[in-house]
Amino acid sequence: MTRKKQTIALITTTRADWGILSRTAHMLHEHPSVHLVIGAGNMHLSHKFGHTVDEILAAGFSDIFEMPCPEVGTTASSRTKIVAAMATNTAALIDKVNPDAIIILGDRYEMMGVATAALIAGVPIVHLHGGEISEGAIDGAIRDAISKMATLHLTSTPMAAKRLITMGEEPKRVVVTGSLGVENALSTPLLSRDDLLVRLDGFDINPEKTLLITFHPVTNHPDKLSTKKQIDNLTGALSDVEGWNAIITYPNNDTDSDIILDALKQFAGDNPGRVFLTPSLGMRCYLSAMHLSKAVVGNTSSGIIEAPSTPAYTINIGPRQQGRECATDIIHVADDRAEIGKAVKNVLAMPSREAIPERNPYYKPGSSQTVVDAIVGLLPKLSRVKKFYWSDKS
Repeated sequence: MTRKKQTIALITTTRADWGILSRTAHMLHEHPSVHLVIGAGNMHLSHKFGHTVDEILAAGFSDIFEMPCPEVGTTASSRTKIVAAMATNTAALIDKVNPDAIIILGDRYEMMGVATAALIAGVPIVHLHGGEISEGAIDGAIRDAISKMATLHLTSTPMAAKRLITMGEEPKRVVVTGSLGVENALSTPLLSRDDLLVRLDGFDINPEKTLLITFHPVTNHPDKLSTKKQIDNLTGALSDVEGWNAIITYPNNDTDSDIILDALKQFAGDNPGRVFLTPSLGMRCYLSAMHLSKAVVGNTSSGIIEAPSTPAYTINIGPRQQGRECATDIIHVADDRAEIGKAVKNVLAMPSREAIPERNPYYKPGSSQTVVDAIVGLLPKLSRVKKFYWSDKS
């Protein structure tokens, strides 16, 4: 008797979550008991942000359910329209595909629409990267809300798992997998410097001076500077320092992201040949650039999670990632022009960094396989009815 395949819908809405999930997606796609559907929405379908659904197609995935969102502005109210669109899209995906589970990574605002639609339809949610903290963005509250809707939790660290159990999640539903992004950083075949030079249209990448920069809006901090002031402090700090060049990727389409993008376009225009600004590099190119850069600079989670497993230093700016577990040698600075400039100058003078995976709190061998095993083996055994777990020892 042939065993019925599990239909798993993996939802991805940005270059970042696809880069993290792509290796696991391939493993699920090739698994004999899984039928994988990719739900691609939001930024993936936007030409402004590189139309990165093309990267998913180029990777060999053909069963893709497109989840288009309106090309609206970057105000808070416009983000709500995207949440609503993703809820509607998810309902349509569920009606068409009838998935046995939906995979959600992390904390993006549009994933609230996905999780809500799945919860209402009674479709189990597999949640990755729950139990983490990022105090400087609304992501933290969204992440916790999705965790309460999820059936199975796949966490990046033991501390994250402990937080979920403290929140009342049953221990049998929580599996520590390590970060898929760290596994990608360690195992993805990297482009050579010459190949990367071609991909970057001849832009010279130098491990002694190149900075890999991504800066996103800070969406949840009472004492934050204005977004314009934050990005002006970053670009101003770079202008105060000599001896660098920079690969800069676009911010996500969060509230106020256009303010950042406009400033970066101006900065790139003022520094021809010194700045390479791009909507998206793709996972392989991004990780290759990370391995060949002196430092990752900005406030992206990849500087906290993936970069410590590469030779790149991390300069983490401002409060966006505040509260996250961090490797001990990450350099944290305020979103202050002088502090940023000093950190960049110091990093450029530092010797090459030795990347030791075990020093990264998000590292665990075999993360993708652990994720696949949990989805295929453990998930079908879990009841959709969750009990609140309480223990004085938790």
